[in-house]
Amino acid sequence: DGVAFNCHQAIEKILKAMEMKKNKKGTPGHSIIYLAEQLDAPQELLSGIRKISPECLISRYPDVAGVAPVDIYDKKIVSEYIKITSEVLKWSKSQM
Repeated sequence: DGVAFNCHQAIEKILKAMEMKKNKKGTPGHSIIYLAEQLDAPQELLSGIRKISPECLISRYPDVAGVAPVDIYDKKIVSEYIKITSEVLKWSKSQM
């Protein structure tokens, strides 16, 4: 669950940095979907970002997931999240 949460956080910080560089202002909140759309992220990235977006809540709050967050994730899931996060980072570097 820590990997899922930290991937969400990393993507959020990457996108907020891009937005601040582009628009000279930040956006409050934690919606990585909104930020990615505002930055015209490619569709293939948006698909992954949509997948990670709910992890901000699911990985932290057992009542949201209905089970302990640690019981939700396995190596395959977190490996995919790491790959998506790496792709967002790579794209952001190409944009800056």
